[in-house]
Amino acid sequence: MRARLPHAAGVVVPLVFVVVLLMEGLTRPGCNSWRDKGSSLSTGPGGWMQIVNFIACGLLILVPAAALARSHPSTTMVTGQRYPMNFRPCRRRS
Repeated sequence: MRARLPHAAGVVVPLVFVVVLLMEGLTRPGCNSWRDKGSSLSTGPGGWMQIVNFIACGLLILVPAAALARSHPSTTMVTGQRYPMNFRPCRRRS
C-alpha cells in the first residue's frame, strides 16, 4: 500500500491543480476561462494563490516521477541495449 501512494499522487496532483485553477478563475471578477489563460491569474492582488499552486504542483509532480523511475529501471542498464524492446529508429531507404 505504501508503494502505491507516490503513484496515486500522479493522479491527484493534476486534479488539485485544475480545481484550484478553476476556483480561482470563478472567484476572480472579469476572468473568462474561455478567453484568459490560467497564468493570467497569477497577476493582481490575489495572484499569490495561483503562484503557490504552480510551485506546489510542480514540485509535487516530481514525487510520482521519482517513484516511476525507481520502480522501472532503465532498459540500458538491464539488457545493455540502447533501445528498449527491440525498438529501432526508422531509417530512410535509399
